[in-house]
Amino acid sequence: MNRFALTLAAVAVAVGFAPAQDDAAKKAAKELEGAYTLKSMSMSGKPAQPFVDAIKEIVIKDGQLVMVPKDAKDKEESMGIKLDPTAKPAAIDAIPPKDKTNEKPKPGVYKLEKGELTLVFGMEDDSKRPTDFKGDGKDQMVMVLVKKK
Repeated sequence: MNRFALTLAAVAVAVGFAPAQDDAAKKAAKELEGAYTLKSMSMSGKPAQPFVDAIKEIVIKDGQLVMVPKDAKDKEESMGIKLDPTAKPAAIDAIPPKDKTNEKPKPGVYKLEKGELTLVFGMEDDSKRPTDFKGDGKDQMVMVLVKKK
């Protein structure tokens, strides 16, 4: 009987927590929405300036992150994003587009401070979620975005 009561209590707590977590994710998504310029980017601890130079802006809206190229003949790149602002640090997953079914979501972390959004992702299919914003892992990508006004 005690085991059943504990299980029921755990389920009640989990069910009560899920809507709060969903609300936090919706609030975080709304806060991140907007257009950004790509200030800097590094891959495996090395600057990726050519990529920075090729991006006109990055737009976050409706659960999508869209990279808009400067050159109109290049194609926009889009990916879904899933947020968990209750994680420490806040977690983000980059979900590949439906046409890239062979790719797995990329785990990451994010922080938004004073209009600057820092994203750190694992780049490999088997990458672990980063635990900080240094991006010094061999399979990590760091993007620093500045929100447009």
